[in-house]
Formats: sequence, C-alpha cells, structure tokens
Amino acid sequence: SLALVEILERGGRGVFHVTDGGGAASRLEFASEALRILGLTAEVTPVPTEGFHETARRPPYTALDVSATEAFLGRAMPGWRATLRRYLEEGRAGALPSVCP
Repeated sequence: SLALVEILERGGRGVFHVTDGGGAASRLEFASEALRILGLTAEVTPVPTEGFHETARRPPYTALDVSATEAFLGRAMPGWRATLRRYLEEGRAGALPSVCP
C-alpha cells in the first residue's frame, strides 16, 4: 500500500490501521455491494460469526479505525466502495478473468 510506504517515509511510529475509509462494512454488505457493482442478481444469505468454523476465536466487531492514519497523513483514506468498484472494473478488463465475467 502506498499509505504504508508514506507512513514509513515520514517516520511514523506506533500502530496505524491502513484500510479503506468510508465507514465499516460487514461481509454481507461487502458481498452485496460487489454484486450490485457487477450488475449481478443473487441472494446473499447472512451467516452469523458462529456459523464460520474457524480455529481462532474472533470478536463480533472487528472494524479498523483509520482516524490516526488519516490524521498522520493529513488526508482521508479512499472509500471502500470506490476501491471495490475500481478493483472489480479492472477485473472485467482482464486482470481477474476467473473472478469476474
């Protein structure tokens, strides 16, 4: 990530969460938005965290707070919806042929 490089170049120390901004999104919201962007119609069924058979125990809410990163960099992180759209559109152009029709 360019943000990570910039933090290092500026001498950042401590914990910086580097992810897209634009608010938190559940896995359900993320999947639903991806389908909407792709123009696909499918039913997305919500599954509670307990429904995932993972070895590690995970807290129910795990959104990252990017406010310290944004303050350090002096700018907002890009919104996750715009980043997802760009990723999926690049996939349609051939970068991800097995993922996107």
